[in-house]
Amino acid sequence: MHLLIDTSSKNGSMGLFLKSELLCSRSWTTSQNHTSELLPTLDSMITEAKIKLSDISAIGVTKGPGGFSAVRAGIVSVQGLAFGLAKPVVAVNALEVIGLSASGLSDSVCALVDAGKNQVIYSTLFKGEIVKKSELGMLDEIITNAPEGTIFVSASTISDSAILAASGFESLITNYEARLTEMGKLVEKKFALGEVSESGDLIPEYARDPHIGRIGKK
Repeated sequence: MHLLIDTSSKNGSMGLFLKSELLCSRSWTTSQNHTSELLPTLDSMITEAKIKLSDISAIGVTKGPGGFSAVRAGIVSVQGLAFGLAKPVVAVNALEVIGLSASGLSDSVCALVDAGKNQVIYSTLFKGEIVKKSELGMLDEIITNAPEGTIFVSASTISDSAILAASGFESLITNYEARLTEMGKLVEKKFALGEVSESGDLIPEYARDPHIGRIGKK
């Protein structure tokens, strides 16, 4: 069983995942910091599931890209949990999770994370496979170059949503349970392949460089 934690946007979520199934989940929204929500939400979910934290095999976390405070809150919390429980961590890319959660809606999907200043971090997928990874760009230029039928997806509202609305392309905020399900599949796959990290080795990816390097070991 894997614990999943996603704080890559203002819409945070967590879940328990086992054998390709999301067993239970929680979500919340914050405009400030996820830290105050994480542990109470985890306690509630663990109590509902009637399990112990020691039953978890690994902890999955989105490493970004995302806002500094949002991503950092998840990484720091997971570091503490993983160290205390002596469990490995599986880090996944938030854009891949967002894109995969909508891959059944169109062959061409563009996943977005707001980077401010009329920019976004984006990844493109075609038939569920990553074509372009985590690039910074201007939203209007990305729209201009998008293939016909592309769906633009995100985990929360982006600041340039009006540009998307006027573009003629379909856009949506994906459901958190869909994101957690795709995240769980990625975590299971990486865990089976041994692609895990120690708690101190997590390297976050921020939408904007805060000039802060690795959290943990140097």
